[in-house]
Amino acid sequence: MEEHAFRCYDTCNPALSPVPPACPSTTARAIVTRPPVPTSRQTGGDCRTRTVCVDAVNACGQKYGGCFADCKPWPLSPPPCPASTSTPRPAAT
Repeated sequence: MEEHAFRCYDTCNPALSPVPPACPSTTARAIVTRPPVPTSRQTGGDCRTRTVCVDAVNACGQKYGGCFADCKPWPLSPPPCPASTSTPRPAAT
């Protein structure tokens, strides 16, 4: 095992900085493995075999959605907003 001597040097003078040792002449080559090519996305087919799940919020902030077959048009419509809302009054003290 080689022993390395560590010395301080003036970082303001690059000429005094240590020089790293040369790489060995028998450097191993890196092995590159390419990822598999993705298969093309299936188009067409039976829309009843695919499921779509939707989470949505209407203009009033009400959540709606669900899961259904991917046959279009999707059976999805936002619920109507209430005609009016009531704000509870604070209790009298």
